[in-house]
Amino acid sequence: MGNSLSKSVLILSLLAAGLLFVQMVMYAGFILFRWDALRSWFDMCNSWFIQWGMPFMAILLDALVWTTVLAGVTMLGIQLVSYLRVKRNFAPLRRRDQEQAITLAYRLPRRRLIIIEQENAVALTMGFIRPVIVLSTGLIRMLDEQELEAVIRHEEYHMRHHDALRAMPAYLLSKMMWYLPILRWCYHVLKISAEVQADQYAVSRTGTPVGLGSALLKLARHKPVVQMNFAHASFADSPINIRIRQLIDPAGKPPMRLPLLSTVVSLQVAVVLASLLLPALM
Repeated sequence: MGNSLSKSVLILSLLAAGLLFVQMVMYAGFILFRWDALRSWFDMCNSWFIQWGMPFMAILLDALVWTTVLAGVTMLGIQLVSYLRVKRNFAPLRRRDQEQAITLAYRLPRRRLIIIEQENAVALTMGFIRPVIVLSTGLIRMLDEQELEAVIRHEEYHMRHHDALRAMPAYLLSKMMWYLPILRWCYHVLKISAEVQADQYAVSRTGTPVGLGSALLKLARHKPVVQMNFAHASFADSPINIRIRQLIDPAGKPPMRLPLLSTVVSLQVAVVLASLLLPALM
């Protein structure tokens, strides 16, 4: 989706951030365990600063590494704890009779659908290893048969493609590397892309965009009652205007214009990091 420049920036940003984080984790592991196999660019850079009489720069580099690594560990812990808490809260609200009926009616995989007794409209897919679709009884009552099928097929796409798990690396990188604001844009673009692809799947399965478009407009007026602090795929948790535009013009490409300020700031940070790391590698 989008133009080739935006695609290239997105891919390079995520790859560079991922590689940088791996090097930070290796450096933290080397400091903690003193395993030579974990030596990284940051260890060489740290040694270079000390050798050339710049211990203050070594301290700043250590602070950057440790805050990023600890943020990553914390965010991952929040993901797991939040998921388990929501799953536990859903357990007493489940309507297993409806789950079985809808699973059979729409030929969904067994035990991959959860229906909760809730007046608010909820439609999402959660879970990293074995994702499940979550619908609320309020949603089922709100939608007609055509709209409900469109929503189920949309979430089925997320479930079959493990979109919650696929979104997690970009989500974590955007949170822990706050000093690279371009990563927030990358996560936003990837999320929109997944929603558009799920919409296309729903249209192909139902044979018409009418039900999906109508469901989008209805759900746009309702907020999910459960606030998710972990990566997931929610039916109405993305720009509705872009998705409606795609339904009207399926051949068009969703906009993914580069944010100027985030790009400039991220580029400056990247230049500073490169200027610190490159001398140690030469």
